[in-house]
Amino acid sequence: MGVVRNIPVDWTLEELVSNIQYPPGCGKVVKARRINMKKIIDGSTCWIPSTTVVLTFLGQSLPKKIFCFYTSLPVDTYQLPTIQCRGCCRFGHIKAQCRSKPRCYMCAQPHYGDSCNNIDSPPTCLFCSGNHRATDPKCPEHSRQKAIKLVMSEESISYTDASHRFPIVKRSFADVLSQPSTSYSQTALPHAVPSSSTPPPHNQSYSSYRKTVYRERRTPPDLGKSFDVLAHRDITNTPSSTQPNGCAFPNPNLDDPTPLLTPNDNLIELLICSLVNLVSKFSDALPNNVITLLQQFIVTLINKNGRSQSPSMEL
Repeated sequence: MGVVRNIPVDWTLEELVSNIQYPPGCGKVVKARRINMKKIIDGSTCWIPSTTVVLTFLGQSLPKKIFCFYTSLPVDTYQLPTIQCRGCCRFGHIKAQCRSKPRCYMCAQPHYGDSCNNIDSPPTCLFCSGNHRATDPKCPEHSRQKAIKLVMSEESISYTDASHRFPIVKRSFADVLSQPSTSYSQTALPHAVPSSSTPPPHNQSYSSYRKTVYRERRTPPDLGKSFDVLAHRDITNTPSSTQPNGCAFPNPNLDDPTPLLTPNDNLIELLICSLVNLVSKFSDALPNNVITLLQQFIVTLINKNGRSQSPSMEL
């Protein structure tokens, strides 16, 4: 954005933009705005157009001069104005467009500065905690905002990029207290704690407000009805074996002379019955010599088992 002066008021902005001639290598003008001057006539405020026009060029560099109606017009860099809100004391907008909470420019309290009642007390800056108003042009934050606007105008960058180059205006708490001001008295800071480096006087006892609180451990919550720990433990435990072969039978009665049978005692008989059933199904298709050999084999198994000396009627 550039500033061109000495433009007659009779010229319209459309005529100015359409008749501008540019030097080679320069972008064209895409927007023009005439600056108005504020005057108060008979107690009423009115705006009078001036001979200064702000031109917006398409590009990142400004030409040194432009030509219009056979006239050479020098172009200067337009510096963006520093606007401060009277409602929240922030920069970049006015009170009519403010959507933030009010902050007083006199005492930095959450109310509008026009309705401040702390007239007798010295002012307190909202930005640097100095003894001046937040709207004072001598405030360091005002100088920072002006520098940001100047960089934005010269380099055509955004506010975020320009503000990173300048540190935020801050003051330490020790610097604020070192100033002799009634606004930072002990009554204004009831939460202030004496420094640990300065011991209390001998006739004054200092007690600590730190307190250690012990709480009892919370009892574990009761388990639900759908889960029984004892029943789950009885199911998942490995049963103890009372037999030498690992079978988990209850302890036998020692007074009973009948020996306790194991599942392996009748294994031979089960195998013989299975073999007999298998042979009986294919007895018609087997030769006679094979049937004779199977009968002799079954008799030999029974004799070796020791159960009986002759085959049973079923076999």
